[in-house]
Amino acid sequence: MALLIAAVCLQAGTAQPNERINIGFSRSIVGEVNENDILAAIKAWATELMVAENYFVNVQPQIYGDVRDIQTALKQARTDFICVTTTEFVALQHLLNREKLIFSVSGGSMTEEYLLLTPKKSPIAEIKDLKGRSLIYSKNSRSALSVTWLDIELARSGLPTAANFFKRMEPVGKVSDALLPVFFGKKNACLVTRKGFEIMAELNPQISRQLKVLAASKEYIPGILAFRKSYQSKIKEIVLNRIEIWDQTPAGRQIFTIFQTDMLVIKPFEILGPTMELIKEHRHLFGADTGTFRPKSKAKVARP
Repeated sequence: MALLIAAVCLQAGTAQPNERINIGFSRSIVGEVNENDILAAIKAWATELMVAENYFVNVQPQIYGDVRDIQTALKQARTDFICVTTTEFVALQHLLNREKLIFSVSGGSMTEEYLLLTPKKSPIAEIKDLKGRSLIYSKNSRSALSVTWLDIELARSGLPTAANFFKRMEPVGKVSDALLPVFFGKKNACLVTRKGFEIMAELNPQISRQLKVLAASKEYIPGILAFRKSYQSKIKEIVLNRIEIWDQTPAGRQIFTIFQTDMLVIKPFEILGPTMELIKEHRHLFGADTGTFRPKSKAKVARP
C-alpha cells in the first residue's frame, strides 16, 4: 500500500522540483516484500514518470519495525505519510490527520472477515476443543486483525489468549500455506480471511467440503494510510485528488497487481467504527500488550 502511495506521489505534477516527501510504512504492512525490492521499484517508477511527465518529486521511503519507531518519526517530522495496520493507527492517531484517510480495496472491499477452520471429520465441535492443539494462520497486511479477533472470541468462552491457549501458533505468508495443512490433516486448525478461503475453494471445491467454520468474524478494516497531522504540502492535495484514479494508469495497474489490490479510496474516520470497537475491546481486556489479562468467565466479556 505504501508503494502505491509512493507511485502516486511521484505523479505529483504541480510539485516543485526536488520537493521531498517522506513515506513510512510498518513492517506489519510490508510483510514478505523485500526492502531492497521496494527501493528499486520506486526508483524505476520515478524514472519512468519523470521522463514521461517531467516530475521531480523526491520520495524517501522508510520501513519501521514497531509503533514506537513510527511515533518517534512522526514527532520529529521524519515521516510525512504513513501506512500502518489499524491497531497501529489507534496508537498513533493523535499524531495523524484523521479528516481524510486512505484505504486499500481488495476483492472489491476495504474490509476483511476472518474464519477459524477445522476438518469436518475432526472431533472438534467448539473453540474450547482446540485447547493445547496447533493453529496455523496467515500473517499479512490483510489478516492484521485476525489474532486480535480470535483473542476476544476465546475470552468470551472464558479462555486465555490465543498465544496461551494453543500449544503452538505458526504464522505463514500465504493463505494456501495455512489452509492446506489443515485440509490434509497435518494441522488442527487454521485462521484465514474469508476471501482467501473462498478463492482457494474455487480452485479446489474439496476444501469447502472437507473444512468447517468453527467461528467467523464481522467485517473489519485491517490497514490505513494517513498524513502526519502537521504536514502541509501541495503534494498532499495532489495525492488526495488523484488517489482514486491511480488504477487507470499503466504503472498504477502494475503496482496493484503486485500487491493484489483493486484500488485505493478516501473515506472519513467514522467508517472505522466497528474496527475501532474491536481494538478497544481487546485493549480493555488485555491492555496494550496481548496476553496481559485473561477473563475468568464468560460473564467478564460482553457479547455483541
